[in-house]
Amino acid sequence: MLTSYTGNLYGPIDVGHLFVVSGKTVDGAGVFDIDLSSSKFSDLNIPLRISVHFHSETILRNSLIEGAWGDNELDENIMASPNPIVSGWDFKILILTGDEKFHIAINEHPYCTYHYRLPLEMIQSIGIAGDVQKIFQVDHRRAFPSPWPMLHEDIRRGTELS
Repeated sequence: MLTSYTGNLYGPIDVGHLFVVSGKTVDGAGVFDIDLSSSKFSDLNIPLRISVHFHSETILRNSLIEGAWGDNELDENIMASPNPIVSGWDFKILILTGDEKFHIAINEHPYCTYHYRLPLEMIQSIGIAGDVQKIFQVDHRRAFPSPWPMLHEDIRRGTELS
């Protein structure tokens, strides 16, 4: 069974915020997306879409600006693997807002960066959709300069994410 999530964020986003998304993909997954968007009800502006494609083994990054998609980015990966997320397995994606770009880590390893195409202040919601079987954690907090609120627990208490 597929699952999805869309929720509003608790406050304005600026430099030093961290998003944590963990879950499990379905066996034989095709694609799933994580969107940091301007509204959970409108698809007019999406400052960041992370689109995980299993058949082509790529993870694309893009932005929707006033209803038009920009150019996909899939190069400049820090990690050698084009897609370290395995179909049917657990995953954990961290997105940190830096001075000029998003810093993205996958399964506890730095993966890539993505330069801002829209202001961070536009981000008001987060959504996850596609071939995801379970969502274990969706968390957003300030990570720098002072962490707040504290990290929420993964719903699989006592289980370490890999």
